[in-house]
Amino acid sequence: MFNEIYNQQPTNITEGIPCFGNEDDGDFFSEEELSLWDSNFFYHKLSDKKFIENPVTNHLLSELSKEKNIIDLASGPGMGLISSIFQINPNILCMVTDANLSLLKKWKS
Repeated sequence: MFNEIYNQQPTNITEGIPCFGNEDDGDFFSEEELSLWDSNFFYHKLSDKKFIENPVTNHLLSELSKEKNIIDLASGPGMGLISSIFQINPNILCMVTDANLSLLKKWKS
């Protein structure tokens, strides 16, 4: 089963992002929501210290940041764990996945 998933080829590549399946399968966000990510929420998470200052999450992030690479499934703009890991280890390699192409474009940028 793992080899079938690992060897699967993308159905297309959009702006350098490999896409699997149908783009209509994921969540949909309005232009207003995408604009909100740009102006406030999404990019604010890239510099948010909230998780680093929380002792429990700080420990988790510190352990994760010791890895050479990580995968974030359903990466969403929500918790911002990846951006917090990058604050600890800016050289870590990370693959983010999500059912929403718009969101992946934001992460890529």
